Amino acid sequence: MAFFALGIPAVVGAGLLALWLLVGHARPSAAPVASINLIGYTNFTMSEPNTNVDVHPARGDWIEARMSLKNEGTASISYGVWGGEPFGWAKTQTDRGLTNGYLSPYFTRETAVLSPGSNAVFWVLLPTNTLRWECGFNVYTATARERAVWKMSHVQIPRLLDPLCRWFVVRLPDRWGVRAQIKSGSLEVHRSATNPVPIEPKSKP
Repeated sequence: MAFFALGIPAVVGAGLLALWLLVGHARPSAAPVASINLIGYTNFTMSEPNTNVDVHPARGDWIEARMSLKNEGTASISYGVWGGEPFGWAKTQTDRGLTNGYLSPYFTRETAVLSPGSNAVFWVLLPTNTLRWECGFNVYTATARERAVWKMSHVQIPRLLDPLCRWFVVRLPDRWGVRAQIKSGSLEVHRSATNPVPIEPKSKP
């Protein structure tokens, strides 16, 4: 093939590097083990002045819940995201009743990978009259290709080897692993003076 013109050492080096990307990451069969926990709340205002632009979330005031996703298992997990926000759902109980929503728009899909023992932070935007709420989303046992691509994006690969590594990586198995749905459980928004998680102002132009 064309890239062999770069020389046998380069091809062998790329192959070894591709294998290194997968060291210790044979596809496990166990279901993912992960948890979602609340870090805290802030007030959030979306005030984009250009009315010709669609924004997420909608313009107005919100409560922003800062959340932590932790991989408590022994294998890397993957999940769909938009700008770092998981594809998932949120159910809220307000003073006007129940409402359902989503964590991020579904028009652009990316994939995030979280290694064992690691944490990722994300945000959930809630109506200002929320009393209690819950969120959740699906996580999967990360595929061989997902793990390799994620690792490649976080290491410096020599320019000569980069296209060869990509050639190897895109040929790795990419069938989704075991799926599990994780939920935050019911959470309350406290507004008393003794609130252990104070709500502080925050705005986005």
